[in-house]
Amino acid sequence: MTGLVETQRWSLLPTGILWIIAPLWYLLCEAITALAFPGYDYATFYISDLGVPGTTTFQGRELASQIPQVMDAGFIGQGLLFLLGLVLAMPAL
Repeated sequence: MTGLVETQRWSLLPTGILWIIAPLWYLLCEAITALAFPGYDYATFYISDLGVPGTTTFQGRELASQIPQVMDAGFIGQGLLFLLGLVLAMPAL
């Protein structure tokens, strides 16, 4: 029985790695996009403001994300990495 438990534990290693990488990927994309956003302030802006293309005003905030594609890649990449981790974990669960 111990061998089976050990095998299942090792089979979950890729899932664990993906689930660690996913939020790190998101935070990296967020930080890069926030640095390129003129006047971006975490206290007054929403994270989703970073993904808005073009320049516009919304609820009193001037939205001017310079690289919204990077933020969108952060949102999409995080979701895909979590999903892939789940798919890899399914046989062990």
